[in-house]
Amino acid sequence: MGSKNQRLSSYVFKYSPNAIMILDKGLNVLGFNPACERLFRIKEEEIVNKSVFTIIADDTLIEVKERRESINLKKVIYEKYNIILLQHLIYVEEEDIILVIMTDITSLEKKKEISSLLKEETLEAAQNVIEKQMRVAQEIAGLLGETTAETKVVLNKLRQLVLKDGD
Repeated sequence: MGSKNQRLSSYVFKYSPNAIMILDKGLNVLGFNPACERLFRIKEEEIVNKSVFTIIADDTLIEVKERRESINLKKVIYEKYNIILLQHLIYVEEEDIILVIMTDITSLEKKKEISSLLKEETLEAAQNVIEKQMRVAQEIAGLLGETTAETKVVLNKLRQLVLKDGD
């Protein structure tokens, strides 16, 4: 039963869409799954037994190591790799290791950013339309005022003329 569980665990590690790293107490890489290889563009054999800081700079790992407490759902941006990750840093007391599980949320964050920009552009366009409508309304009101004043002058002259002729 033990070897079947180990085999199933290795499948999870190997086929998970999440990047999974296992770090020892010195923050050296003990395990690095294929999803990690894709994200960080390095093969497992090139990073195993080397410091995790060879590929990433994240002080939160030191915090987990020192406090011996897990930190879940931390959003991290690794500009060097052009990725945004949601991290779970899990301290495993029995083994004195840190299990790092990372979900790539880069495309979701970019969609949010595009959506936000689109909203901003739409609001700006709406504001421009409102301002233009106000200008047009003011121009129309001005023209109406002018023509009304002209009409009043002409009608008053006509009235005076008719009143004079009636005398």
